[in-house]
Amino acid sequence: MNKFQPAVKYGVYLGVFSIIFHIVPYVIDPDIFFNKGYSVFKMVLFWAALPIVFMLLGTKAINVNKEYFSYGKAFKSAFYVGFIALAILFTYESIITFVDPELGEWVYDTAIEKQTVALEDANAPDSQIEQTVKGMEMARPYFSGIGGVIITNVALLLFYLILALIIGATQKDKKEEDLLT
Repeated sequence: MNKFQPAVKYGVYLGVFSIIFHIVPYVIDPDIFFNKGYSVFKMVLFWAALPIVFMLLGTKAINVNKEYFSYGKAFKSAFYVGFIALAILFTYESIITFVDPELGEWVYDTAIEKQTVALEDANAPDSQIEQTVKGMEMARPYFSGIGGVIITNVALLLFYLILALIIGATQKDKKEEDLLT
């Protein structure tokens, strides 16, 4: 595991950055969570850009001796970055869920209110609004509380797995015989 120490380091960086970008809006004004610009920024940054950057950095840091770098080793190094980050993020989100359980409910209730207002502004029929609210209420257990934390992190783990597979394929060294042909 010592050879994967750089991956652990970059996983910690990714996890800490993720927590910081959750704490700052939470402290400043939790309504920022519902700002569309912030939501898009957060999705692009934390579901794509930062994981890719830190997985690449972690993978490249492991192969500093420029020895043969197999697909398996490249994949593992990238996946370790994501896994460590998720472990940190899961711990943080679980603590927040237990320390401030009303936050998750408030976020979900506010999301329902904002969706209702958006549908009303779009002159949607009352039946569609009621159906949307009913559907969101049925999904509440899957997106709030500890259940929401688990589901979100499992989805993120699967996404990080896919990223690690792609990064492993792009960072592996070609075999000598492949280079000759």
